[in-house]
Amino acid sequence: MSLYLISFEIQIIIVTLSNFFEYKMNFYLFDMKYVFGPVPFRKLARSLGINPILPKTCNFSCVYCQLGRTTNFTNERMMFFLEEIIKEVKIVIEIEKKIDFITIAGDGEPTLYFGLSTYEGIIKISSISIAIITNGALLYQEDVRTDFLDADIVKPAFVALNEIFFRTIDRPHKDITLEKLIKGLKIFRIEYKDEILLKAI
Repeated sequence: MSLYLISFEIQIIIVTLSNFFEYKMNFYLFDMKYVFGPVPFRKLARSLGINPILPKTCNFSCVYCQLGRTTNFTNERMMFFLEEIIKEVKIVIEIEKKIDFITIAGDGEPTLYFGLSTYEGIIKISSISIAIITNGALLYQEDVRTDFLDADIVKPAFVALNEIFFRTIDRPHKDITLEKLIKGLKIFRIEYKDEILLKAI
């Protein structure tokens, strides 16, 4: 057998073992309640996702949402699972060494999580970059903007061109207007010194 074939077979074995261990890791993380991934992102590389809120807790009920209609429709910020989330994140970080970002997203709007700033501060101990995916609707509130200042990347979404379109497509909570959303984004752009990736849908 030639050295080329031996080398090729060794590469196949390495790839197979790599895929196996990655599968085992993903299976392990799949059993987690609040943590998912790591998953590949175009901009965020290998990202460990965090779901800090109850399923379908949101201040929008977008017609295009892959999770379907919002069931817990609210604009009030609440505390959820801080200790449980931190515990899961620490477990994963100790096992999975290839994490480029910890991304706070989830099955709803993460800014409705009142413990966001505390959570970011604790994760910073790991020295892994923080990203937040948000609809940006609460950026008109000073406390929400303050919570975002520790993040390394913020990814707000922007869909509507006018109030009618906004109400038809995003179907926001009655306390949210397009004017408030745009105002919040503008103020946040001034206050926030890191990277904003505005997602235009």
